[in-house]
Amino acid sequence: METILKNQIQNFSSARITENKFADYVLFSLSATMNKSTKFEDDNHYIFREAKYRKQQQMNFKFDQRNGSYYTQFKAQMQSTKVSKKRTLLQIEKSELQIQFNEKGQNVQVFKAFDQKNNVYVVLKIPRFIIKNLNSEQPIAEELQARAKDYAKTRYLQQLIAKQLSHYFNQQCYQNKGNFFPIYYATPYLYKFDIPFFGTKIIYGESYIDLEIPWQKYSNNGSFYLEQYNFTTFSHFTYVKTNKNMIITDLQGKQNLFSDPSIHSKDIEDEGNCREEGYMNFFKFQHAQCTTLCQKLNLPIDQIQKNEQSQTKLKPIIDEFGGYMDKSNLYKICQNCNAQEKLDSIENYKETCKECLEKQLYQEEFQCECCKVTFKRSSNYEQILDTIMNLCPNCHQSKCRMGDWCYYCKGQICQQTVKIIQIDKKSYLICLDAFHYLRQMKCLNCFKDYKFQKLLTSDEYCNNQYTCDDCLSRQQN
Repeated sequence: METILKNQIQNFSSARITENKFADYVLFSLSATMNKSTKFEDDNHYIFREAKYRKQQQMNFKFDQRNGSYYTQFKAQMQSTKVSKKRTLLQIEKSELQIQFNEKGQNVQVFKAFDQKNNVYVVLKIPRFIIKNLNSEQPIAEELQARAKDYAKTRYLQQLIAKQLSHYFNQQCYQNKGNFFPIYYATPYLYKFDIPFFGTKIIYGESYIDLEIPWQKYSNNGSFYLEQYNFTTFSHFTYVKTNKNMIITDLQGKQNLFSDPSIHSKDIEDEGNCREEGYMNFFKFQHAQCTTLCQKLNLPIDQIQKNEQSQTKLKPIIDEFGGYMDKSNLYKICQNCNAQEKLDSIENYKETCKECLEKQLYQEEFQCECCKVTFKRSSNYEQILDTIMNLCPNCHQSKCRMGDWCYYCKGQICQQTVKIIQIDKKSYLICLDAFHYLRQMKCLNCFKDYKFQKLLTSDEYCNNQYTCDDCLSRQQN
């Protein structure tokens, strides 16, 4: 059957499902089909909600200090890497997720859900002020709705920043041969529900850290940090690599899988943002002394550290990243499918699981719908990324089919093959097909070649009826 379909349908591909959760794929397919004719009914345990979702493609660290602030450049990168307006069905547990108080925080209630399109368990975080308002049986005011929306967007932004900087931190530590182990942040999602959930439509979610171990608070926004788990080098790193634009504190999670960062910056509006005070508290109380890893990463000593060292007799620190954490029980979160995988070696720190690596290796040939060049891609891998496309990497990179139109055929032009012709001191863009078509065109009377010296009308172009200027002059005389 697959062979028949490939012969009949251009660029046909079928996914090879290798995951253990095959039932989840079937459930989503059935639910998507059923939704055409009926609505889902909630039961005693679950609430079903359809939603649009937003997530990001991989956001590698890109910051040029000459072109503005880290925050400004990060926001621009968010726009270029977003995957949005996709739809999913969320199967949400009715009961609040029973987790430790310090894991969910004091300002939110947390609900576990299964995102069927992305094939991932997530936790949805509802601001407590929304829950409190619902319990009072009063309509949710527009002001509270706006606050809930701002909360969701800010959490999404901050988690993305932490995810990018932790990825860069892991990379730099490995390249500089530092004594470290990698840290990973949960993957964020931003949902827009068709029907409100707890009275609000815009809700923040993130991949569920599914480890049967206690949640640990490693540091906060003030003076506290667990000396036996010294992760403060990461916070110092975020401050330096953003050109002192922001610093990440409030480090917490399960083992080396983190979530709920606090970011101190003048650019972000958030209740946990202490701005300059946050940075001062960090260097005064948590990181008055740099570690050997700071030196490996060439992180400069801050002036506040210098002041503390000159004024106070500092006690010895545990000079090892992560301190006494069990290094044999580390994990990583795949940036593509969100699978949690045991980290068997520091050399495998990159955020891609073994199954996704295998999918990347299986590639098929396709023809680019834009430039017609044959290229290879992994359909299975790109389906996970939500980046299935029928454009070759060059056309996708140059955003073909998103810009100019051919003067003659009125189709969008491939940026790899666009041709520019000059007629009467004016420039016209034409596609490659139109260019080759015009090159073979000859005058109807004398059979001279068309040499792009005259702009043709639509009828002349479509009917191949070119008459050169010399023949036109003779006809008129």
